[in-house]
Amino acid sequence: MTKLFKFRHFALRQNHSPFPITSDAVTFACWICFSKSEGHCVDVGAGTGLLTCILRHRFPSWQFYCIEKHPGAAEDCIFNVASLGIPVNHLACQDFLLSWPQHWPQRFDALVCNPPFYLNDLPNPKAEVAQTRHANTKTAQRLCEQLAFYLSAQGDLYMLLPARYVHNFLEWLADYDLHPRSFCMVKSTPHKTAHVAMVHLKKGKFSGCHSQELLICDDQGRPTSDYKTLVGECYAEDYFLRWK
Repeated sequence: MTKLFKFRHFALRQNHSPFPITSDAVTFACWICFSKSEGHCVDVGAGTGLLTCILRHRFPSWQFYCIEKHPGAAEDCIFNVASLGIPVNHLACQDFLLSWPQHWPQRFDALVCNPPFYLNDLPNPKAEVAQTRHANTKTAQRLCEQLAFYLSAQGDLYMLLPARYVHNFLEWLADYDLHPRSFCMVKSTPHKTAHVAMVHLKKGKFSGCHSQELLICDDQGRPTSDYKTLVGECYAEDYFLRWK
């Protein structure tokens, strides 16, 4: 049976990916804002292709590429992204920590990344998830190195990170002259701590960094107006009715 996640403008298949589509990833894709009217963007660790599909709809003049190491996720990604008209040769199933396709651009104007990392030494009990996640900091640092290498001098890097590890990543990225321009801490409810951080980085030090907080639900469990404004155009029209 085909598993579909329906959005307002398209539906994504998630039959073979070990990672289901999450609201955090949707929020992240809606938060990203490219500084240029057109360019080349690669989705690193693309999973089902969620980020690319949303960004493709929001920024139709951009050229998008996807790279994903897990064969099942890559199969879903190719199906989803190709249905939006992205060329098949813009999609790659290979380990992005080792190499990227040689026929792709040498540098990109934007990189988007939602890395599925554990930063401890405990293996994930689910074999498929463990195959895609990486259980040590050296691997996470290698990711930072690859991102810095393939990002153009004036390019933009966007990352969705676990809040408790965001400072670790910022330190590693700073080693490659990548520094935050803005970040947003996401909280599910007013009384909980932020669980993820959405970060925008560029090369070169910067004299300031814009920070903000996004609250998803109020005390009564209703979506906040800020959250609805950010993601409302993406979800199906009846999405927020299900919250009642």
